[in-house]
Amino acid sequence: MTTNRILVLNAIQAHPGLTDGELRNLTGVEPHQQVNQICRSLAAAGLTCRIPGADGRVINLPVGTEGTARVEGPAWSSVAVPSGPLDTQGESRAVVVVPCSARKADGGLLPAASSGPRIVDLLPDSLAEGLVAARKRLARPAGVDESLVLPAWQRYMGTLYRSAGTLHVAHRKALIISGAYGLLLADEPIGTYDRRFCLADWPGGLLEGCLPAAVRHMEADQVIAFCARTTAYGKLLRSVDWRRHGVAASTVCPQTDGRGGAQVLVPRALGEAVFAYLHAELTSEWHSSDGIPLAVETLA
Repeated sequence: MTTNRILVLNAIQAHPGLTDGELRNLTGVEPHQQVNQICRSLAAAGLTCRIPGADGRVINLPVGTEGTARVEGPAWSSVAVPSGPLDTQGESRAVVVVPCSARKADGGLLPAASSGPRIVDLLPDSLAEGLVAARKRLARPAGVDESLVLPAWQRYMGTLYRSAGTLHVAHRKALIISGAYGLLLADEPIGTYDRRFCLADWPGGLLEGCLPAAVRHMEADQVIAFCARTTAYGKLLRSVDWRRHGVAASTVCPQTDGRGGAQVLVPRALGEAVFAYLHAELTSEWHSSDGIPLAVETLA
């Protein structure tokens, strides 16, 4: 029996340079999201490669096609997204910001065995001291347990992280807004806790200062934040004076239009959008696997 995966692979080998949409039309595999997922899995397995075509759209090529090279890992390039421009010219300029998740992995390493980077090492002394003090005050009510630690991208196990492919996020410049830690590097070692992110838990102006300071220390001048607009994460991001710090910031938000199941649909859409963005596949036609589109808000 010929599977959809084989149909798509045969089509790529017979017709190099087709987009996912063109492959859908050629093979009859539906819906578009399934073709996109198959194409991404073929590239991840090293059977094909995905690169921007002449018009900026991602095309699929057999490995070994003359004049091309296999793309290793996620790539950043100029891609268009709905409801506003999003300049993504080169990974050195952009920092991805994502929320934490309620679901967390158990276990980890002893703190003494962990040597991961920490965001306090990136901040000016006054902000670093303020963040450390605020974390200590919140540790008991948040139930923080640091007897074992894991990198943040491995600790968080919610729908967003499962959909995003968190290893890819950890390999890029990324920050996580956290209920118990305030702000984290993606690979910063953390314990377990039980606390939703709430702005009232943090001294006024602290996280608003930490965010742009960390971004500038990363030698970036752009922030791409993935979050639901009405959450505390979105409120924090909109309260930062990004322009004063010379940072161009945007939020990417799912548009559910009142659909139910937002606790699953929204984080899944966010995770899939992060994955698509890191693979230069976030276009104006993009929808999540549940059919949810995105809107982009440029922050002041």
